[in-house]
Amino acid sequence: MTRDDTTATIAQQLRPASEQTMETEADTTALSEVSLNGESVDIDPDTTVGELRERAGIGSAEVFTHRSPDGIEALTDDDVVGDHIDEGDEIQTQPIADSEVFGAR
Repeated sequence: MTRDDTTATIAQQLRPASEQTMETEADTTALSEVSLNGESVDIDPDTTVGELRERAGIGSAEVFTHRSPDGIEALTDDDVVGDHIDEGDEIQTQPIADSEVFGAR
């Protein structure tokens, strides 16, 4: 190990744990940021709507929607968020009603 390598290793160890990185294959996948009901959320590219629902604590009586070039689209729990939403885009939840696609808020 050279002096530069040793210095870099020590600098890495001195950084707070939240800033330290481990060089693994998993780290090559960057997080994406989307907006859920106006709140910024970081997600893995392969996060499903169901996983996001659980993480955000949103019940099954609400449907996740987003605005696409074709209009407003509803997402199912099996949909992968990154397949439908671009980074920085907005996802909204809407209540499901018995007689309407979306209920009143």
